[in-house]
Amino acid sequence: MDLVEVRRLGLELLAEHGLRTWQFTFDNAKRRAGACKFEARTISVSRHLMRLYDVDQVRDTVLHEVAHALVGPKHGHDAVWRARAVAIGCSGTRLVDAEAPRAPAPWRGTCPRGHSYERHRRPTRPASCARCDPGFNPDFLLAWTHHGRRVPMGARYDRELRSLVAGRERRRAAEIYADQGPLGPGTPAPDAAAHEPPGTWWQQELLDVAGRRERVAAEDDTAWVVDEEGHRWRVEDPPVEIADPPLTPRMRLELAAASGRLTPGWRVRIIAPGKYLGVEGKVVKSARTRYHVRAGRDVLTVPFELVEPVRPG
Repeated sequence: MDLVEVRRLGLELLAEHGLRTWQFTFDNAKRRAGACKFEARTISVSRHLMRLYDVDQVRDTVLHEVAHALVGPKHGHDAVWRARAVAIGCSGTRLVDAEAPRAPAPWRGTCPRGHSYERHRRPTRPASCARCDPGFNPDFLLAWTHHGRRVPMGARYDRELRSLVAGRERRRAAEIYADQGPLGPGTPAPDAAAHEPPGTWWQQELLDVAGRRERVAAEDDTAWVVDEEGHRWRVEDPPVEIADPPLTPRMRLELAAASGRLTPGWRVRIIAPGKYLGVEGKVVKSARTRYHVRAGRDVLTVPFELVEPVRPG
């Protein structure tokens, strides 16, 4: 419906129901059709949706808000409001009809399995498909398009995505390597000079182990023997198994932190992206998936994989 006609209809309905001192305006909402602002004595409707609605849908939207204005702010969508709405010709439904037109969203996110999500605002944080996995899973990361075109998501988005992926991999490594039992504050603290950037040592360690196995297998997978007649034969040997290297104290501490085994009293550093990056605090509780960390007067809840141990308290 043309917005000029929408305004004319809105003002007529306000006057018809005794709301001559109220104003009728448009707003930029894309999900809700209308709003009743009691303090400003204003009824506002979405210009985007009104352009898509026919005259009956516009009338029902305005009467919905008029009913709010007539019964007052204390009634919400209760029986009093509904009775008044029906009495003045409104459908009396609380929500917009599911079949009503919707404003198209410029952002669309699609997962590898084809599930799609719409957003009216630019996504600022990575998200994965909740239908494929209720938790965040980079395997089902949403790929966003803006008006059908792939666009860069920005440096902040990329940094957080890298941090989330690294955190998940650290947790996987912790599940593989971590020892049983909690690691208490009495454990000797690691040498600060031996500190390595979080989320990198275990990757390098796994690569080193794999490289050693490949080299040994390449050198020792064949051997030569001589039979009784002096003939020289080459025989295949089974691959040589190389034991995993022992973990350093620093490795054990980071794995313990990532698997939630630091007990209260440990001092940790937050490595999550955002305003708390680098903040140090003391573990006061270890919950199912997060530490409760006291930093100054605040108690922050931080996922296991987004802290690194500093020293016992």
